[in-house]
Amino acid sequence: MASSHLLVGELLQFINGIEKLYLSGAEDSAFAAWARHYREAKKAEIRMFKINEHLIAFSASAPAFVVAVLFTVVVVQGPAGFATADFLAVHTAVMIFCVSTVMLGNSARAIAFIKPACEQVRPILESQVGAGVQTGTRRKLEGEVFFDKVNFAYSNVGATVLNNVSIHAKPGEFIGIVGESGSGKSTIFRLALGLERPCSGAVYFDGKDLNHLDLEAVRRQIGVVPQDTTLQSGSILENIIGYSSDLTVNDAWDAVRQAALEKDILEMPMGLYTIVSETSSTLSGGQCQRIHIAAALVRKTRLFFFDEPTSWLDTSTQAQALKCIEDSTSTRFVIAHRLSTVRKANRIYVLKQGTVVQSGTFEELLATDGYFRKLASRQFL
Repeated sequence: MASSHLLVGELLQFINGIEKLYLSGAEDSAFAAWARHYREAKKAEIRMFKINEHLIAFSASAPAFVVAVLFTVVVVQGPAGFATADFLAVHTAVMIFCVSTVMLGNSARAIAFIKPACEQVRPILESQVGAGVQTGTRRKLEGEVFFDKVNFAYSNVGATVLNNVSIHAKPGEFIGIVGESGSGKSTIFRLALGLERPCSGAVYFDGKDLNHLDLEAVRRQIGVVPQDTTLQSGSILENIIGYSSDLTVNDAWDAVRQAALEKDILEMPMGLYTIVSETSSTLSGGQCQRIHIAAALVRKTRLFFFDEPTSWLDTSTQAQALKCIEDSTSTRFVIAHRLSTVRKANRIYVLKQGTVVQSGTFEELLATDGYFRKLASRQFL
C-alpha cells in the first residue's frame, strides 16, 4: 500500500508538471520512472493478495479442522471419556475461539491496508500547534515592526540564513528590502508571519514580542502578496475576499481598481465570477499577481508585506500597481529585485549573505560607493 501511495503522488507531480515535461522532451524518462514504480507497486499488491487469499483459506478451513480433531478425540476415547455436557462445552468454546481467531485475522488485514496511510499522516497528527497561535495576546496592530538582532538557520547544522539582522519600521513607513537571490529576504517575511522562529533575537509588533501575541490574530491584520502567483481554485472574487462575511463585491472592486486590474476583469465575460484553478492557464502571471495584490489591499490593514509584487508586471502596469503601494498610509515592507520598485521607500535595507550591509534612502545609497550601487549599476547602466 505504501508503494501505491507513492505511485499516486508521483503521478500527480507528473500531471502538474506536464508542460515542463513536454518542453524538456522528458516524456519517455517520466514514463520509465512511472513504469518502474508501477511494477514495484504491483509486485507488492500481488504479495498482499496472496497473503490475503491464504488468510481467507485458513479462516474457512480452521473451524472445520478443529471440529474434526475434536470428534477424533471423542471417537478415540469412546463414550466413557466424554460426557455429553463436557463435549458441548468444549465444542462451544472451540467454536468461539475459531470465530475470534478469524475476526482477528480480518482485523490484521484491515490494519495492514491502513497502516501506510497512518504512517504518512503521522507527522501531521503528532505535530504540535506553535506556541502563541491561539493562546497569545490579541491586539490591534498599529504598524510598527522591529527585527531585533535576529539570527536564523533552517536547521541546527545548516548554514546561517540571517545574521544579526535589525530592521525597524515605524507606523506608515515604506520599507524596501533588496539583495541578491539567497540573501535571506523572503526568510524575513516568514519570521514576521510566525512561520519560522528566530534562533536568537526577536520580532516585535508595536513593541510586543511576536511569541507573546496570538499569531492568527496577527496574520489576519497583515496583507501579504507572496512571490508565488498560484491562485486557489474558485472564482476571482473568492480569491480576493475569501469567504469573509464582512467584505462585499464593492470592496473587491475597490481593491481591483487599486491593483490596476479593473480593465482585465471587465473584459472577462463572467467578471469577478470567472473561475480559476491552481493550474489554470486562462490568466497570465501578471493578472494572478495583481489578484494577490487586490486580496492584500481589500482588508485595508495597517501592515503589508509584498514579496516581489511586480515581478510579473510590465512597465506600465507596474507603475499603476506601485502607485497604490506608495500612496498607502499603512506600513509597507517590499522585497524587490527591481530596485525601481523601492525608489520611493522611506528606508531601504540591503542584504548580502544574510547580513544587513547598508541602509538608507534610495538617493543616499546610490550616492554611496557600496553594495547597493553595484546592484543598481547592473540594472540602470
